[in-house]
Amino acid sequence: MKKLIVLAVVLIGAAAFAFFQAPAPPAPQLAAWMPGGALLYLESPDFGRLLREWDSSRVKSEWLASANYAVFSRSNLFEKLSEVYGQYSESAGFYPNLKGVIEMAGTESALALYDIHEVQFLYITRIAETNLASTPLWAVRAHFEQRQAGGVPFYLRVDPASKRTVAFAFTKGYLLLATRDDLIAESLELFAGGANPALANDRWYRHARAPAPRRRRSEEHTSELQSHHD
Repeated sequence: MKKLIVLAVVLIGAAAFAFFQAPAPPAPQLAAWMPGGALLYLESPDFGRLLREWDSSRVKSEWLASANYAVFSRSNLFEKLSEVYGQYSESAGFYPNLKGVIEMAGTESALALYDIHEVQFLYITRIAETNLASTPLWAVRAHFEQRQAGGVPFYLRVDPASKRTVAFAFTKGYLLLATRDDLIAESLELFAGGANPALANDRWYRHARAPAPRRRRSEEHTSELQSHHD
């Protein structure tokens, strides 16, 4: 169990490192396939590569050996994250190790977090179907309930003890993985051209991607005069 707890934190650290190190893709394509209402949204043009680099990085090894990590590993947050990791693993029907996570990390990728306390998210990544077919997630799909949205089948499994949900689908070269069935269904509808509210149209998202306003000419002139005076 301790190994699983360490792995849970490693995965979270890897995701944070990889996403925050990556420059934002120029087009909001993935956000257009994410249901609206997300609290946090992260994008990476090549999440798989960044995750592999993080796994072999000095930053990772130094963090795991640090005093800060030792303190964190005894914290309530660590306990909560480890509990959530275990519950979602039970729901999926297998405990994903780091290798398995890397196998599911494709190129263009996005993660939208919809509930921080319950760790409810939707993850979309571009991945070759042949690569997906070799992952543990695809191997256990026969144990999932099959549903359909946007003309595409998706797979759903709920852990009876924790009520945690794992749902996934594959469409148009993208793997969709979520912790709520409605997030998968709405995303597949968006992939199919549906008019459901999308994250790309959320006000905060449009504001975040909007170019910074240029300063007015009078402000620029005042700044130039100040610089000349100094």
